[in-house]
Amino acid sequence: MGTIGNFEYPDYTLTDSLQVAQIIEEQFKGKVENQAALSAALGHKTVKSGGYIGKITALRRYGLVAGRGELTTTQLAKQVLHPISEEEKTEAIAQVMENVELFKKIFERLGQTMPSDSFWVDLVEITGEDRSVAQKDAIRIRNLYMDGYRFLTSARKAEIRSKSIETKTELAKAEIPSIPSDALFELRTKDYGTLIVKDEESIEVARNLIDIIERKIKGKAKQD
Repeated sequence: MGTIGNFEYPDYTLTDSLQVAQIIEEQFKGKVENQAALSAALGHKTVKSGGYIGKITALRRYGLVAGRGELTTTQLAKQVLHPISEEEKTEAIAQVMENVELFKKIFERLGQTMPSDSFWVDLVEITGEDRSVAQKDAIRIRNLYMDGYRFLTSARKAEIRSKSIETKTELAKAEIPSIPSDALFELRTKDYGTLIVKDEESIEVARNLIDIIERKIKGKAKQD
C-alpha cells in the first residue's frame, strides 16, 4: 500500500484488481475459504508473498472484497462484474475508484480534466506532502488514477445530466400553476395574462379576449 501525506492508495490498478475479483467470482464462487488456493491461482507460492498481500490489500481498499481469513466479493464487485446495465457498471466502477480517498480528492480537484505534467503540484495541494516526495510519486499515482479515470468522468457526466433534467422538470412544474378542479380550461396569453374558464361568464370573457387577439393578429398582418 502506497502512502502520500495522510492518504493511502493501492499498489495495483483498478484493472488488475478487477481481474483478481473476477477470479474469486468465477473460480471460487465469490467466496475464498482457503487463501492458499487463491494465492496459487494468482501465481504466488504463498499467502505471505509481497505480491499476494499487495493484491488483496488493493482489493480491500477498492471495496471489492470483505473479510480477513475468509474473503468474499462485495455487492459492489458483483455490480461491476455482473451488471444489469452498462450504466450500473459505470456507476459501480466510479464508486470503486472513489473508495480510494486520494482518487476521490483528485477528481474533486481536477474534475474531468486529466492530470497534467504539473500533477505533482496538485498532489502537494491535496495531501500537504513535501514537494520532492510529490514529484517522485506523481507518475505512479497518475497512472493508477488514470486507469479508472474514464469511469469517473462517464458516471459523473450522467449524474449531472440526470440532475439537470430533474431541475428543469421541477422548474417547469413550479412555473405552471395547477388548474382549479372546478375549471373547464385555462387560457394563457402573453399580453393579457391567464384566464380560468369555469362558467358562462368566464366563457364570454374568453370569447371577447380571443376576438381582441384575433383583431390584433389581423392588424399586424395588414401592416406587414
